[in-house]
Amino acid sequence: PTRVKIMKIGFISSVHGHQWPGSEYLWSECASELCENQHQVSALVSRDFHGAPKLQELRKKGATIQYLPKTSNRLERLCSKFTFTHKTFDRQKLLIISSGSAFDPAYQPTLGAFLRSTSTPFIFICHFNSEALSVNDNMRKAMQPIYEKASHTIFVCDENRRLTERQLALKIPNTSVIIPPLFTDQASPLPWPERQDRDPWKLACVARLEPRWKGQDALLEALSSPQWKERNYSLSLFGNGAEKEYIGNLIKLYGLSDKVKFAGFAEPSEIWREHHMQILATRGEGGPMVITEGMICGRAAIATRCGFIDEFISDQKTGFLAESATKRSIEAQLERAWGARHQWKDMGIAAHKTIQKRKSEFNAKDSLIKIIAQHM
Repeated sequence: PTRVKIMKIGFISSVHGHQWPGSEYLWSECASELCENQHQVSALVSRDFHGAPKLQELRKKGATIQYLPKTSNRLERLCSKFTFTHKTFDRQKLLIISSGSAFDPAYQPTLGAFLRSTSTPFIFICHFNSEALSVNDNMRKAMQPIYEKASHTIFVCDENRRLTERQLALKIPNTSVIIPPLFTDQASPLPWPERQDRDPWKLACVARLEPRWKGQDALLEALSSPQWKERNYSLSLFGNGAEKEYIGNLIKLYGLSDKVKFAGFAEPSEIWREHHMQILATRGEGGPMVITEGMICGRAAIATRCGFIDEFISDQKTGFLAESATKRSIEAQLERAWGARHQWKDMGIAAHKTIQKRKSEFNAKDSLIKIIAQHM
């Protein structure tokens, strides 16, 4: 048999502030397979990920895990940006940069300086962008050479690619779109949560408690209108985040304590056995896995046109699409959805069929492995 050449491959994640967000699945699944194929894999990640089971699994398979410096306050974070170096990763044959957003190397000067100066070829993965991002000339000067230099750039949806090119005024060479993985599978829609006339229609928002991007503030304001206070519904906020207290204060401000509750974490199947409709009033996205997870479970969604959302949700067929995360826009789609609430079950069945038909597109790990193989 042909002997496979063993390569030194390094992964750098720019994400921090979360224990193990959805952005980390793509690179870590790929790293796991490379370890199984006997390649020498190293990863440089945030210390926030220290307890992540996936990192323990990678270690057991032979990967070397290094952590970025731990910083507990703004002064330490500022100092670490100028004292920490990524130079140890110059010894790799290929680097995969898993960037939380299109501009992380501009926000993290040492990472940006390393990518602009390194002679090691690298693949750049962008997991997020938003119309709400403010991009200035300094950020453009920091990022344009990186995108031009990258051996390959991967976006998780074409909307992010298009938006990044406009923000940079740059045609990014050698790009691909890889849809995030689908870890939930259902051969048929989950049973519909039956209800009596007095039972509430149950909405669920599955999102990090970070209104700046996930838009819970706009959603709660939209639900504060007089007609919604009279309607028989409940809203469960699944997830955790630094702004839980702020969201709780908004719930009190808008008089929604009897209708809106925090629900913590739960598996998709647990969520969608109990809830009728998903709502995601997001301001910025890449490929939100919660949307496709809800759809495969047989639930439609009210969501903003953001990331890949409108590539999967067909308005009035598998959900309702808002143009932006504003009170007016969200309120309009809530009204449309409420008027069609007796169709939600059929829309959820159609959503399930949509994902089933497109399952072959959810081959994220294999797609990334193929791109890496082209550069090895």
